[in-house]
Order: sequence, then C-alpha cells, then structure tokens
Amino acid sequence: MSYKIIKKDLLIIGSYSKGYQRNKVMLNAFNGLFNISEINIIKGGVKKYLFFLKEVFLNCKNKDYIFLMNELSYRPVFFLFFVKFFFRKKIIFDCFVSIYDTYIYDRKLVKKYSFKSLYYYLSDYFACQLADIIIFDTFEHKKYFVKLFKIRKSQDKIVLPVSLDIEHIDNIKTDNNFYDNLGEKKFNILFYGYYIPLQGVKYIAEAAKILKKNSNLRFILIGSGQQKKEIEEFCKKFNLNNLIFISRIDYKDLIARIKGADACLGIFGNTDKAKRVIPNKVLDCMACNKIVITGRNKEMERYFKDKQDIVFCNMADSKDLAKKVEFVYNNYKDLKYIEKNAVEKIKKNFSKESLGYLIKESIKI
Repeated sequence: MSYKIIKKDLLIIGSYSKGYQRNKVMLNAFNGLFNISEINIIKGGVKKYLFFLKEVFLNCKNKDYIFLMNELSYRPVFFLFFVKFFFRKKIIFDCFVSIYDTYIYDRKLVKKYSFKSLYYYLSDYFACQLADIIIFDTFEHKKYFVKLFKIRKSQDKIVLPVSLDIEHIDNIKTDNNFYDNLGEKKFNILFYGYYIPLQGVKYIAEAAKILKKNSNLRFILIGSGQQKKEIEEFCKKFNLNNLIFISRIDYKDLIARIKGADACLGIFGNTDKAKRVIPNKVLDCMACNKIVITGRNKEMERYFKDKQDIVFCNMADSKDLAKKVEFVYNNYKDLKYIEKNAVEKIKKNFSKESLGYLIKESIKI
C-alpha cells in the first residue's frame, strides 16, 4: 500500500511517551505524510510549562496544523486557547485517552461530583471544543465522546484504530528460556496489562480457581497496578499455584514471551470503557500468531468473528472465561487456523501501512 507525501507542516505538542507502541506507530504514520516537529513535555513544574508555552508560541506561526497528543496529563490542553486565539491554526486532538472517563468511570479513583472531576471534564471538553479534527481509536469511543463532550457536527471526527509495526514484531525472537525455566511443561496462558477494572484481572484469577484441578494449565500474569495486591491476596487465600505473577517488562521482552505462550488473554472488566475498546494487547497477541480469549464487545465484533479469528467470552464472567480456556486447551490443535486468520486481520486493519492510508484519506488537506 502506498501514498503520496503531503507537503504540509505539522507541530505535535503535548505530554506523551514516544516509546509507547501506539504512539510510536502513530507518529511514524504522520511522519510519512507531513513535515513534523514536536514539543513534548513528559513531566515538570511551572518553569517547564512556561518553557513549553514559549516553545509552542515560537513554533506555531509557520505550521499548518497543531496536533495535541496527551496521556492523562492535560495541562497542555489549555495552551490550545492561546494557539487558537493568536494563530488561528487547524487543531487536531488525539482523543485516545479521556482523563475524565479514565479516572472517574474506568479506574474509579475520583468521585464523580468533585472539583477534580469537574477539572478533568473541562480539560476534555475544551480540548474537544477547540479542535477542528478529533481522532478516536474506535467507532464506539467516537459515539460516546460525541455525546459526553457535546462535539459539534461541523467538527471532523475520524477513527484511526490502534495499529502495529508488524515487521518489528516479526523480527523479535521467541523467549523459550523463560518457559523452560518455569519447570514442568504445561499449557501456558499469558496475560499482560495494568491491574485496573477495565482489564478484569480478578475474573482471570477466579477462572484459575475454577480450573485449579487441571494441573496442565498455567496462567502467567505480567504487569502492575492498583488491584494487583488484591489479586495476589485472593490467590494466596485459595492457594492458587496455577498463577505466576511477573512485574512489568519492556515491549521487546513482552513480545518474546507472547510468542512462547500457548494462548493469550485480553480484557474482561465490567466497565463501560471495556465495552468500547480494542485493546492493544489483543492486537499484539494476534500479530504473534496466538489464539486470544477476550471479553466480547461491539467494537471487537466489528472486526473479528468468534472461533474464526478470536475466542470470545462474556465480559465479567469468570465461569464463561474458564469454559473458553478449557475449550481452547481441549481443542488446541484443531483451532490452529484461528492464529492464521488473526494475523491476516491484523495486517489488513491494524498495520502501520493501513493507518497511513486512513490518515491520508481522512484528513482533508
């Protein structure tokens, strides 16, 4: 797939991790279409934000577009008021993560009716209102945010799915030593992610409890987060020795371990956000030729078919999850076609090449 390079200048501002794979692929795709410069502030006090504001002002004048990327750090949002007032530039807002939705509804760390909640809402609201073009990662997210933040019909709203650098993934070798060092050979089921409500790790632990009698099954949980201690205590209480907990690891090592697993797990949380997303982890695992078991939602059903590309279970249902794990284990050899189908779907809909094409077609220059 090929596309022409667009001779327009794009300034990317915000607070974002360039190493995060979703951002890395997104930046790569935009770099293929625009002349890009970046002003990125990860963390900092008043002095750093003043420096950030100065740099934005100095660099805005000769740019065609200003693109705001953020990861739960929304102080840079308010710089958009100055950009809009002084420079009248077209603003692109990456609405991949809503600080309001994440902290109030998904992680439930902030009370809905509080000053902090209002601050978070206004951060998202003004970012959406000031933008000329708003990027969403799924169609369900688009519907949700349009309603929640009163996004106008006149604003361009485009869906750019989370995408992968498949060539990079293919070049990473399998980490066989990790599984060899675990001892007895078993059927390894891998999960990675934050221990937050969206992920639904407690349902994995409950499923492991249900499947405890099957000594051939081993669950490997990679990650950290607010609910990890709670999950570990649950496992100790019921003496679940079929789960192994591992701290966060870098992306390259993670992909190597995914490749060595027999099957992988997606998300299972009982949250509204879980019903709207296609998790990065699901795509990573499918790109590694793995059968993925995950909670069913409308957005994933838009792209993937049950028992053809993926194996769905009910969200927030440990019994159904256990049932699907047993199904994959008992029919593993007969289900190998799912792995091949999954890779083809990833290449077609979630590659960096398909993302570049979508950006070119969606942003009318």
